Parts: sequence; C-alpha cells; structure tokens
Amino acid sequence: MPPQNPTIRDVARLSGVSPMTVSRVINESVRVSPETRRRVEHAIAELGYVPSRLARGLSRQRTGTIAVIVPDVANPFFPLRRSPGAPTIASSSATRAPISPSSRTSSASSSPIASRGS
Repeated sequence: MPPQNPTIRDVARLSGVSPMTVSRVINESVRVSPETRRRVEHAIAELGYVPSRLARGLSRQRTGTIAVIVPDVANPFFPLRRSPGAPTIASSSATRAPISPSSRTSSASSSPIASRGS
C-alpha cells in the first residue's frame, strides 16, 4: 500500500533513482534519459505523488499567494464577489488568493501598514 502523502524520496526509492533525478523529471529537464523518465513517471503515477506547493514555494522563494484580509467577509461594505479584485487577478495568473476575515478590532490608524506613509 502506497504512503498517504508520498514524498519525492518515496518516488526516488521506488524508481531506483536519486531525489534530484525525480526533480529533474518533474521540472521537465532534458538531462534525463527516456528510460529513467518513464520509470520515474510510472512511480509518480503508482504512488499518486503530487509536488508540495509549500515546498516549491520555499525553494523558489515565491508562493504565488496574495493575502486578502478584510475585517468581515459578511459585511456588505466589502463586496468581494462583485469587485474585479485580487481573486480575479489571481485566477488569471495561476495565483491563489485566499480571503480571510481579520480578528483585529482596532482602527486602521494603528495598523503598521497605515502608519508607514506618515
């Protein structure tokens, strides 16, 4: 039975190559022989391996996430569904834009972002 969340090391072990070779296959490098590529792709399919977005973001120092923080998503003052804001831009550029209500109740003037311009 395959591991619940297979890692790149599990794929490497099953296909008989190093984790670096698995990485090269995933990133479509030309430095991998067709036979090795076939073995690695077979192991990926067999294990159901999916690259971790978190790991990829850490290695590339870019997560592809835009944070949208509003005081209250139920407040009609923030019409997120009607405005062509971050969620729309994000969907057109393969970027995620989770929307989260903040738990802060203080005014915007005490915000570190608001005070930068002063």
